[in-house]
Amino acid sequence: MTMRLRELLVDRVAPLKNLSDRSVKMYESTLDRFRDFLGHEPTVDDLDDLTAAKFIRWRQSTVHDPRRGLISPASLAKDSAHLRSLWTWLAKKRWRRSDGELIEFPDYARPRVPKPVPKAYKAEELARLVEAARHRRGLVAGKPAAWYWTTKLQAMFQTGERIGAILAIRWAQVDLERHTLTFLAATRISRDPQGDGKLSEEGRNLGKKAAGPQQRGDGRE
Repeated sequence: MTMRLRELLVDRVAPLKNLSDRSVKMYESTLDRFRDFLGHEPTVDDLDDLTAAKFIRWRQSTVHDPRRGLISPASLAKDSAHLRSLWTWLAKKRWRRSDGELIEFPDYARPRVPKPVPKAYKAEELARLVEAARHRRGLVAGKPAAWYWTTKLQAMFQTGERIGAILAIRWAQVDLERHTLTFLAATRISRDPQGDGKLSEEGRNLGKKAAGPQQRGDGRE
């Protein structure tokens, strides 16, 4: 009798790969849909390229939950990856089907996931943000709020870095003489493992602009 994929997942793959409970549930969700497609609990013998390809097409075009509609490309790719992961594990272990034939590695096409189109602020929108930041009142960490918010916005605009990398900056990574910020590989997502963000003249003078003629260094007017 051939092994069921759900049994393989729970008894072997999950412990050996140290999968979390959440990951196991996600795998089981994929197996639930594969079961719905096949009409029976999926087994090792059901791992066939043509069967898998038809399952992916069926999954893509079938509404399983009226509240959610058709499956998203990312979720479809996740289902495909779960099935492929179990299949690849069997192939690496040189597992055999019930007829004694070795299981080969999967070769069906992976679903395509379209890359999201980046959305950016328009110039006038960014200008309004900076203008609003310049008029913030009160203090942030003991410094004028206008300084804090304008500096944050300008730093992201001038360097193109994400908010996480900006918030991770420490004084050791700030060079006031060279007017640069050094972003470490551990805190940034970029093509370069480490990079320097050089601030323009406008960025270097943002503190003066933020304070304005009526703003004192202690945050009082």
